[in-house]
Amino acid sequence: MSPAEGGPDRLASDAVTVGEAIRDDFRVVVENAECVNRTRCLCPGAGQTRDNFVNIVVYGPKNLDEPGQVTIPALPASAELFSLKLLIGSNAPDSIPLHIFNQTEDVCPPSAPQFSACLSIGDESAKDQTVSGSRSQVTYDDGTLTVEAGGPPCPGDCDLGKKVEVNELITGINIALGKASVGVCEPADINEDDEVTIDELVAAVGSAINGCPGL
Repeated sequence: MSPAEGGPDRLASDAVTVGEAIRDDFRVVVENAECVNRTRCLCPGAGQTRDNFVNIVVYGPKNLDEPGQVTIPALPASAELFSLKLLIGSNAPDSIPLHIFNQTEDVCPPSAPQFSACLSIGDESAKDQTVSGSRSQVTYDDGTLTVEAGGPPCPGDCDLGKKVEVNELITGINIALGKASVGVCEPADINEDDEVTIDELVAAVGSAINGCPGL
């Protein structure tokens, strides 16, 4: 991973890639990515708190638009379920510790409400299903995320995709007009002064026409 210059840790626009083994039967959702009607999320606005974790939900069936009885598919015993891409702030350390939590049981306990999560950690609105009797249902693995040094982002490249699209230019214009915050496209703010000026918009247009500098 390379650091996203000047911005907080956040999800990339194409953050989640669902594994081929489950792609047809399951959906993978970053539950705390959206900040609507929430007090906590990954990219908070005014009055909200930033989560320091990513809450990922894998659920099936993928489509619920068919009438009749719903058949809940089983996850494969061994397969890549998904990959997650993150953008790391420029002030991030060289290594970031990871703690990955999951349930230990193959099925939810009998006391679990229908269609509820089999494992809930820290979600006050959900039933606490981390313990069954006197036995913990939680397992975890520790790891380390290594951050590689990267250069400055391409001017106007909101999603760090190494090119600037028309919609990204429009986002930069909206920031300059005060219709959007710098947080939605930090690479548009080249000098990191929390505003987008005419010269920065010109630089973004140059990236769109001529390609990103250094690529």
